[in-house]
Amino acid sequence: LGFRPRTGLIVALIYGVGTLALPYVKTLYGEPLTAFLLLGGVYAAHRWRVEQHRPSLTVAAGAFALAVGVNTIYVILLPILTLYCFKGRFPPRRAWLAFAVPILIVAGGLAAYNLARFGSPLSSGYHFGEGEGFIHPLPVGFLALWVSPWRGVFFYSPVLLLALPGW
Repeated sequence: LGFRPRTGLIVALIYGVGTLALPYVKTLYGEPLTAFLLLGGVYAAHRWRVEQHRPSLTVAAGAFALAVGVNTIYVILLPILTLYCFKGRFPPRRAWLAFAVPILIVAGGLAAYNLARFGSPLSSGYHFGEGEGFIHPLPVGFLALWVSPWRGVFFYSPVLLLALPGW
């Protein structure tokens, strides 16, 4: 993105030490992998917007689709990616294909996996009807997600405190 290598090193150290990336090394590494995929997808989408480099469009769509494969909640980002890539532009049909094919391939693979594992292509293993999900009143849950030591985002990622004065 045009920054000096030293800036990249500092940002990488902040990410590794000031977020949950380091503790996730002991697990399946799902969230840092998702962060990598989303970052790569944003970079590729930016390159597509600036240079109209069609392989970048395929990389952006593929990275976001793979992020959905890691955690299904990221499907809500696909419309945002689509708007970013195509808003105000009328790209040729080949660009739409370059964008849609990796998403369809990952969606097909995920549907096949869900069918084999859970018996339905639309089942993901999350059990919201059995208490998994949003079970607390909104004010309590909102406060817990921001400041509690159990799941608070600032407790686990203190580097985000730097965002407050920036905002």
